[in-house]
Amino acid sequence: MDRSTWRRDWVIVGWAVVAIGIAARLGLYLLSLPMRTDELRLAQNVFDRSFAGLALFLDHHQVAPVGFLWLSKLTVLAFGRSELALRAVPLICGVALPLMDVAIAKRGLGPRAGVVAVALVSFSPVLLLRSADFKQYSSDALATGIMLACLVYLSNTVHRRTYPL
Repeated sequence: MDRSTWRRDWVIVGWAVVAIGIAARLGLYLLSLPMRTDELRLAQNVFDRSFAGLALFLDHHQVAPVGFLWLSKLTVLAFGRSELALRAVPLICGVALPLMDVAIAKRGLGPRAGVVAVALVSFSPVLLLRSADFKQYSSDALATGIMLACLVYLSNTVHRRTYPL
């Protein structure tokens, strides 16, 4: 199989894996599983506090990044006090993660390893479930993916400058 065929096949398989992973995240989000106690406690903070108040210590022994809390507050203000509004930020982060992984895989891995990496991120049960929870774990995973993408990009840039082909 020549290089152009393999590349086209890799792109088709990679994007199919991403599409299925995103569909699974959307399905879990729309399924709207009952909120757990820690989600409800975090939601209470978002509902009851101002933006400035979300930057202080939270009630009910909850901890979350301020950026996540502010984005959640914005979605609640825009779409109302609902579970789907609360879970919108984790869903968006969860959907962005496999897309980010494609960029990392294309730049830092070969075709086979890239498809495996994209599949692991797209179908990971933990990452799927966290995309439908009102907790910050999807945003944490996305932030890690962004940092990894930056490292891969810088690594490739430095490598090309240091060792031109």
